[in-house]
Amino acid sequence: MNVPLCTLLVFAMLWSEAMAVEAPDTSHQAKHPFAVGVDANFSLDLAGKATAWKVGDEKVDLFEALHAAGADSFRVRVWTGDTGPYGRDYACTVAKRAQEAGLRPHLVFFLSEQWADYVKQPAPAEWAKLPFSDKLAKVSTYSERTARHFRQAGVETDLYAIGNEIDFGICGEFEEKWERRFYIPYMNDRIWNKAAEVILAAEQGIKRANPKARFMLHLTQWWNPGFCTAFLDAMRRHGVQVDTLGLSFYPSSGLSEKNTFADLGANVRKVVGDRPLPVIICEAAYPSLPSFGGQFATWNKAVDGYPLSEAGQRKWIADFFAFCWSQQDIRGAFYWSPEWYTEEMWRAFALFRADGTAKEGLDAFRVDGGLPSRGRRYRHAQETLHEKELELERERTKLAEAIAAREKAEMEVEQVRSELREAQSDKQRLLREVEQKASALEEIRREEAERRRAVRFLEDRLRELNVKH
Repeated sequence: MNVPLCTLLVFAMLWSEAMAVEAPDTSHQAKHPFAVGVDANFSLDLAGKATAWKVGDEKVDLFEALHAAGADSFRVRVWTGDTGPYGRDYACTVAKRAQEAGLRPHLVFFLSEQWADYVKQPAPAEWAKLPFSDKLAKVSTYSERTARHFRQAGVETDLYAIGNEIDFGICGEFEEKWERRFYIPYMNDRIWNKAAEVILAAEQGIKRANPKARFMLHLTQWWNPGFCTAFLDAMRRHGVQVDTLGLSFYPSSGLSEKNTFADLGANVRKVVGDRPLPVIICEAAYPSLPSFGGQFATWNKAVDGYPLSEAGQRKWIADFFAFCWSQQDIRGAFYWSPEWYTEEMWRAFALFRADGTAKEGLDAFRVDGGLPSRGRRYRHAQETLHEKELELERERTKLAEAIAAREKAEMEVEQVRSELREAQSDKQRLLREVEQKASALEEIRREEAERRRAVRFLEDRLRELNVKH
């Protein structure tokens, strides 16, 4: 969107004020509930391998340390199967540990027995070759049984995410070819229609176990609001219950050149529009190193103002939560895998160093460390800018109306002028016709006079002849 210079100057001043240093205002509360969350599902597996996490020189319980750092919510990864990696039993233990530490669990039903995300959505092997209707029945039954198991285990949650990064499908109903993924008519007719049925089957199963269940759908393409809107429209057309939209946000990945908080906020507003749809940033992270190996080695694109260092990571995390808190439409944000320092591929993003000691970023979660104060300033700046944008839009509308009125008047004037020219042309034609008729009449009169003279001459001659004879 092109914003006039005056509007940019207003926002720049407000932004500078928002960044000013001031004492934390811990008395201020958000205008809406906000989840400060983590996704730390490697925790139990790592703990079983004698992995230690330290704050200073002291070993700590990871869940308690995350809560003490300021987190209050926990995203729980649930793969299909009762046992095995991130299966029901593992996930239930994670959820209970998180809950005991003061972290509210939110369950994510992957509907897969392995990683399912932006680039793949494999169905469980047992379901993969079933007829579609039978797969839907399996999804519904599994979802009900799993949701009921968590409730019976004492896990308290009403929010369930169906799938993980399901932009291009879910549970085997997935588009593999990139060139087709962004052709919306094709996605509507061939992928999203079936994905919606899978999601609806999962929702129906969960609601049988928990009638109060609310549902979140999680997408990757935060930078592509048109695609997200088309996806949501498709889901709603098929009757899917969408209570919350989830988004991933990895600004250093290079997936989009627009990687600032302002870009995130603007795109969220475009997706939400006039619909009351809360948004949660389900996954987010920022690296503390400029170079690292492994699968995410290219995710080292620094955001302006946030160097790839521990200090830069801490500042980014603090500002990220503050910004999200300031947005009316964003109701929570989760940092992904802060505990996973044991693998080089994620060590830069983790909040613990290679020796297990906490990085500076672990302190950035603390709400009483300045989040409400900074968040309030962000919100004030955003609301003021939004008001200016609305005012500008109103003026643009009035200008457009004035231009339209002027163009209409010009057209009416031109029409009258055209009619006048036609009338003048008709007048000239009529005058010429009158002159022609008058000339013809004069000629007739002359001819008539000559005929009269001829008649009188003949009458005189006739009288003369009569007299002689």
